[in-house]
Amino acid sequence: MYFEFNKWLDSLCDENGSFPGKAINFNLYEGENDFWYIQMISVPYYDEENDDWCCDELFSSGYNEFKWQHKCNWEEAQNEAEQLIKHYLDNGNNKDLLMNYDAITVGFVDGDLTLIYKKF
Repeated sequence: MYFEFNKWLDSLCDENGSFPGKAINFNLYEGENDFWYIQMISVPYYDEENDDWCCDELFSSGYNEFKWQHKCNWEEAQNEAEQLIKHYLDNGNNKDLLMNYDAITVGFVDGDLTLIYKKF
């Protein structure tokens, strides 16, 4: 699954160059038939104290989402998404581009966000 995720994220980076704003969030969605979706957005700023910081999208991958099928609960799906993103930040072709942002988070749209990376 790492290969497929890396290919998806590489294509977003290659098509867009850099993304506007200072932070990136990976929105998670639950679909039907045990499908899970990841959408990437960029936003103007990161605010550690307020999860609503990611509501002002400057860029969205829209319906160009990464999807995978796994019969699991939402916590397991979020953990899988976190591992995919961390793996990309360690090994991905455009990891330096993404690590230029102030923060990278992941989470379900109606849930809490998990900080994956923060630039110091």
